[in-house]
Amino acid sequence: DYIGDAIRSVARQTLRDFECVIVDDASTDGSVAEVQRTLTELDDSRFRHVRLEKNVGQTGATRRGLAETRATFVCFLDSDDLWNEDFLERHLAAHLNETYAIGFTACNARLIDGQGALIAGCVYWFGHERSRVDRDQAFTPIDPARVPKIDTANGTVDWRKQTPYR
Repeated sequence: DYIGDAIRSVARQTLRDFECVIVDDASTDGSVAEVQRTLTELDDSRFRHVRLEKNVGQTGATRRGLAETRATFVCFLDSDDLWNEDFLERHLAAHLNETYAIGFTACNARLIDGQGALIAGCVYWFGHERSRVDRDQAFTPIDPARVPKIDTANGTVDWRKQTPYR
């Protein structure tokens, strides 16, 4: 029901230099037609649709999508999720921070209904409640001053003072 909205949320990204590989894991629910309608509507060469002949599950579909790209940074979006317009920009900036290497980023989720109205905002870590002590040990915050500012309009990055990783 939401795949078209998911694809359009990628198309609206402030960071414009990306490719989007849509992997259809041999769906039987009419998703193919909706994906094709949305891609025709967008008419955007950054988007490609790969339809698998047989269902290989989430891991298999993910592996196929990864095989279809040579991108340095990869993000995943489920068919019933949406990205804020600055999702790619903010995650890329976090990976480019000057404090330490980042291998994985995640974000908080907001639950919305079928009309886009907010149901709940939440913080989660793979479905497990974590104590304050766990959070402090598992995560180290990045100083916002150490995160580069990406100018999406001009395709430039404003780097802060360069320092080696700690």
